Amino acid sequence: MNIPALRFLFLLLLNVMLAAPAFAQTTANEAQPLHDVIEKTFDALNRADTAALKDLLTNEVHFFEYGESWDMERVRKIALKSAETPGFHRVDSFDYVQTKQSGNAAWVTYYLKSDITRNGKTEAYYWMETVILVKEKGRWRLDVLHSTRLEKK
Repeated sequence: MNIPALRFLFLLLLNVMLAAPAFAQTTANEAQPLHDVIEKTFDALNRADTAALKDLLTNEVHFFEYGESWDMERVRKIALKSAETPGFHRVDSFDYVQTKQSGNAAWVTYYLKSDITRNGKTEAYYWMETVILVKEKGRWRLDVLHSTRLEKK
C-alpha cells in the first residue's frame, strides 16, 4: 500500500473514532419522537396512506429489503398492493434495541414482529431493522430503512 493510501486510511479511521462519541444513546424522552415516526410509518404503510408516507419519509428515502433498494415510488406501490389484497391485515410490534442521535441525524435499531393475516390465516414474521432519520425543518423524517428477515420463532 502506498503512503497516500495509508494516510487516507489513517485519517478515515481517526474521523470515525472522533465522531463515534458524538452519537450518544438518547433518553426515553428524546427517543420517543423517533420511535413515533417509525411506528407511524408502519401504520401508514398498513393503511396504504400515501399522503402520510410522503409526510413521514424524506423525498430520497430508501428501504433496503430482500437485497433490493426501494425508493418512495416502490414503497408506495407495495403499500397499495397490500391494501388491495382481500382480507389482508397486519399488526406490528416493536422492541427497540438502540436509539442514538447527534444533531439532525439519528439511527434506531429494533426488532419487528408482524402478525400478518392473508386468506383468513395469520402468521408471525420477524425482522431486525435499523433506520436512519433526519430532522428537516424541525421534524424527524425517515430516510433509510435496512431490514434483515429473521427465522420464525
